[in-house]
Amino acid sequence: MSQWKRIQQLEIRHLEHVDYLYDDNFPMDIRQGLASWIEEQDWELASNDESVATVMFNNLLTQMEKVRTQEQNFLQRHNMKIIHQQLQVKYASNPRSWPASSARV
Repeated sequence: MSQWKRIQQLEIRHLEHVDYLYDDNFPMDIRQGLASWIEEQDWELASNDESVATVMFNNLLTQMEKVRTQEQNFLQRHNMKIIHQQLQVKYASNPRSWPASSARV
C-alpha cells in the first residue's frame, strides 16, 4: 500500500495536519494524482543536485500531463491544468534553484 493511501486512512485530526502541510508549493492534487510515481523517485538526490532536480521537475510535468489527459473528472482535469501552468511559471521565474528547492518540499 502506498504511503499516500495509508495517509488517507488516518483519523480526521491527523488529516487536518496533513492538509496544513500542503500548500501552493506542492498542491495536494499533485500528491493524489501522482502518488505512485512520486514515491518511486529519489527526492533526496534531486534536492542536492540541481541538474537532477530539473530533469525530475520536467518528468513531473510530463506525468501531470499524462494524468490530466486520462482523468475522467472535469474538475480534476481543470485543477491539474492550472497547477501545471503555475508550476511552469514558478520554474520560469527561477529556473536554477526552484526545482531543487521544490524537490526538498
